[in-house]
Amino acid sequence: MQVIIVLDVAALEQADFIQITDYVAMIALAQIDPDVDPAYPSILDLFSEEGTQEPVMTRWDRAYLQALYGAPQTASTTGANLSSIALNLARELGLSEEEETLGPTD
Repeated sequence: MQVIIVLDVAALEQADFIQITDYVAMIALAQIDPDVDPAYPSILDLFSEEGTQEPVMTRWDRAYLQALYGAPQTASTTGANLSSIALNLARELGLSEEEETLGPTD
């Protein structure tokens, strides 16, 4: 598998090297739409006009990746996989069942 990542040089002036590498890692590893509007502080807000620029991947970002890659890939449906990821994410963040609505928002 090969990956090609294209970066807007003008946009890179808004961030430092660590922010850019964390942002690219999050986009590439999670295969998330870069225009997503996360519900929690995230490196994904790096180029958002309204978001706060995080200095590095946040606790939520790391928990999301751990939940995504820690979910069993044996579920028979996409919904089962998503439920497993959401449950793992809630566990990683130490949230109660009421707070488990945690994915990036569209």
